[in-house]
Amino acid sequence: MPDVKEIIKQIQLITYGAYGASGQVAALLGEPDSDPKAVAKALENTAARLERGAVELRAICERSMPPVSTIGQKPTLPSLDIAGQMALDVLLALHPDRLLRVSLQPPYKLCFLVQRADGWIDYFAVMPVPVGHEGRISQLLQAEPKSYIFLLPLEDAAQHQQITLARSHYFILRQGNRLRFYKGGEAGK
Repeated sequence: MPDVKEIIKQIQLITYGAYGASGQVAALLGEPDSDPKAVAKALENTAARLERGAVELRAICERSMPPVSTIGQKPTLPSLDIAGQMALDVLLALHPDRLLRVSLQPPYKLCFLVQRADGWIDYFAVMPVPVGHEGRISQLLQAEPKSYIFLLPLEDAAQHQQITLARSHYFILRQGNRLRFYKGGEAGK
């Protein structure tokens, strides 16, 4: 970053130069006999100096400031956590033809509506299950008032034995680059 005194000196040179050019225009406009061509030329010089000064001032600002998001830059999305990435992978693995809506509704990582060919709409909720949280997740999902089909990505195949859920649900296991879906109670097969 350039020296602060040097930056101030550059800014003052730019502003004093623009002020001086505007003074010439004011002097010409103050004279009743001033030549219109001279006034036009002085106005052009003032405008050019102001424009050049604005460009130089912007360059000083860009050199002096740490990078920040400004107008004209593409916004960056916050990175997803591992559970969020898994939830998106689950959605994409289903290849829904008629995806109606996708939303984030805590405590679920992802919720979405899919319309079947016969017009029936299924409500899905993705809830990754960390090892050791199976009992808590079972209670939470059992108490859910909505009729979701729960999609439960597991970290380990043995987790399915610790989840008790009397609702429509699927366990999901990652095997290599693929996701395998098991209807509740079939994960060990």
